[in-house]
This record gives sequence, structure tokens and C-alpha cells, in this order.
Amino acid sequence: MSGTDPFKVVLASDPAIDTAASNLGQYVADRDVEALSFVDGEEPTIYWCRPLSRAEIREVRNKATEGDKYEAAFVRGLVKVERLMHPDGSRRDWLRPDDRSGKSKPIPDSALETYFSEAEIAEVGMVVMMRSFLARSSGGYYPLPGISQAALTASLYRRAVQTRDSSSSETSSDSPAAPSAQTTSQASES
Repeated sequence: MSGTDPFKVVLASDPAIDTAASNLGQYVADRDVEALSFVDGEEPTIYWCRPLSRAEIREVRNKATEGDKYEAAFVRGLVKVERLMHPDGSRRDWLRPDDRSGKSKPIPDSALETYFSEAEIAEVGMVVMMRSFLARSSGGYYPLPGISQAALTASLYRRAVQTRDSSSSETSSDSPAAPSAQTTSQASES
């Protein structure tokens, strides 16, 4: 992959990921979608992104906080989304709005508020930023932002409960203990 090729991102907490058959630790570390397996009949939401231009990197670097940097990278680097959840509950593809000259411009706040959660903005924006800032030949390291760690923890907990409920022949009122954010963080670093 060259430094200007579009790349795809799947949220680590996407419910279509088969967590038992996937290597989430590897995926979080290198963002190679090949490390993921998906639940039969389920398809993930795919965020297609591009690396930032030199001018866009300067704009991102000048932001005060990590959250602001991730959002700035997201609104500039996201190109399209496959199977995005729309406000009416349907899943449709989404294409970034561009101005009439055909030049990319940042995604407007109205689209962010309508279609994207803070967890999506932070995780995808972090990947765009890291892919743009790292040397082209260095590979990559993509630690999950805190909000994405919490989303992954909640997703893993829901799946554990669903798996237990669907595979257990015994009726029990005990729920498995929710994994802590620290446990999820450690798993994502392995």
C-alpha cells in the first residue's frame, strides 16, 4: 500500500466481528482487516479513509487536544462509509459531501451530529492521523482512544451475555462480570 492509497477501518467494537475467531489485539495494533473474522450473515460498517495532505497534517497538528486532533483528522480523511447506520435505523452507504469544485472539504458539523458518534470520530480519526503522521515504511501502531476502549469493553460484555444465554441450557440469573477498561486495554496491546 502506498502512502496515498485509500484504506479501510472497521471499529474494534463493531457487532459484526466474531470476537472468538478474530485476533482483536493484532487488529488494534496494526489495523489489518485480515485479522478479523465476522459473524455468519453479518457485515461490518467499513470506513474508507485517505491519508491527509501536508496542509491537512499542519491543521491537525495545531489542535490543542487529542480529541480535537482525532476529529480534525476524521473530518478531513473520511471518504465514504459502507453500511452506515442512518437515523431511521436503516443501513446505507454514505459519501462525504464535496464542494462544487470537486475539492474535498471537512465534513460539516451537521453531518457529524446526524451520522457519527464520538467513539467513531475518535477511533477512525486516530487511525487517519496515525497513518498520515507515521513514516510511510514504518508500519503502524494504532492504540484505541479511551472512548473506543469503553465501547469495545461494552461490546465484548454484550457478546459474552448473548453467548452465555444462547448456549446455556441452565437458567441462571448470574451475569458474567463485565470486563474492565484496563483489561480491554491490556488485551488490545497484546
